Amino acid sequence: MIDHATEIDPFAPGTLDQETELAALTHALEFASGFSLLFVLCNQAPQRRRLMAEVRARLPQFTIQEIHFSEPVNHLLDALRERLTSPLPDAVFVSGLEHSLPALASASTTSFIANLNASRNSFPQAVPRPLVLWVPEYVLAAMAQGAPDLFSIRSGVYAFAASPDELAGFAHTLSAGEHWQTHSLPLAEKRDRTAAIERLLAEYETLPIGQRDRRAELRLFDRLGVLLYAQGNYPEALHQFQRALKLAEELGDVAGVASSLHQIGMLHQVRGNYEEALDHYQRSLKTLEELSDMAGVASSLHNIGALHQARGNYEAALDHYQRSLKIAEELSDMAGVASSLHQIGNLHFIRGNYEAALDHYQHSLKIAEGLGNVTGVAGSLHQIGRLHHARGNYEEALDHYQRSLKITEELGDVASVARTQGLIGLLFSETGNYTEAFQLLLSALATFRQLQSPNARIAENSLKTLRARWGEQAFDAAWRAATGEDVPEWLQEVRDEIS
Repeated sequence: MIDHATEIDPFAPGTLDQETELAALTHALEFASGFSLLFVLCNQAPQRRRLMAEVRARLPQFTIQEIHFSEPVNHLLDALRERLTSPLPDAVFVSGLEHSLPALASASTTSFIANLNASRNSFPQAVPRPLVLWVPEYVLAAMAQGAPDLFSIRSGVYAFAASPDELAGFAHTLSAGEHWQTHSLPLAEKRDRTAAIERLLAEYETLPIGQRDRRAELRLFDRLGVLLYAQGNYPEALHQFQRALKLAEELGDVAGVASSLHQIGMLHQVRGNYEEALDHYQRSLKTLEELSDMAGVASSLHNIGALHQARGNYEAALDHYQRSLKIAEELSDMAGVASSLHQIGNLHFIRGNYEAALDHYQHSLKIAEGLGNVTGVAGSLHQIGRLHHARGNYEEALDHYQRSLKITEELGDVASVARTQGLIGLLFSETGNYTEAFQLLLSALATFRQLQSPNARIAENSLKTLRARWGEQAFDAAWRAATGEDVPEWLQEVRDEIS
């Protein structure tokens, strides 16, 4: 047990004896009288559940109430008062407090932490039993820093580090599945998994190098990058993919090197750095061909095709898409098939072949729905909306845009949200709903600029078009009201549309 009188670092990681910690925690509960505040530091939720069950097994004569919060709470004491059973149990275990805190950087300044400190003297009256808070390390750090009055009345801090085997199991669970499945997770789950992987990587770093599963860490770097990419955090996603690349090179994992090069290429592509993207894709493709990794080859061909399309090289784009589609069909990779069909539909759309484009989009949509690939569903709905928009079918277009927008908002896919907002804004601009158009286009522009996306220029052009339609006086007044600034010089008539 870590002595509660130690003030230098009460939860510094070290070589922890799980049996000693369990015995000390059990002993503290057995001999507690009235209120006592105990902290159990354990970063992994499955391990916390196992340890709670172990404590219960060691104290069969105890009634222990477990209170788990799956959603944020603002005031812990009030939440406990609402949930405590009558008669009172012999001890209360609380978990899930990580849902009430953001990332570590700002955790100690939240209202949740402030309320903990302010209610410090009320806990003994409200919970006259041992109160055990089962928390990951960053939550404990936030409480120690932001709620020192509450933290000072603790009776003990008990720390449990996962074993290397447990860490490997957690790593496998958190890095399992295809990348498209990660993109299709709801935003809340993306955030939970991001935090879980960050905690797991922190635990690996506390182990001696000989006990670390470096290949598991490589998978975690990759999956963390995918999660951050899906949430629009491109700089941090790039950092994680670069860490994965470095580790893959150190391990001699050529497949890992190829995968990381591919992911880094995608980040360059979304930012419009096409030369950098192409270089990374081609390096990845060469390695994947040498490995006969045909699924990887198909993915690289697909993204190289997208680069050609972005540059207006439509024949080269079509060639790459068709090669990618052929491989995906041979592998029965239906997610890959749907993705290639979608992109071929985009090429038909560019060329004005609306019926062919619609056929490809609908085929892609059907496959994505069957797979549960909601990211793919949203993309197909978005493009079908564009087709209706181009044909002047505004009601149909708006319906598809809004269905797509609802999905991408739930996914936390900020780039796709901005693209669809921009197109709805353009539609409203064309139909005379100028105020709504302005709000949507301004929101899309802010997101694109934050992401450093080339679509920022297209959003600017759409705002210029709106200004010409709405009238300079009305537009400029709305601009000043929204931004507090005068209309910038770049606003002038232009004809581009958001893609």
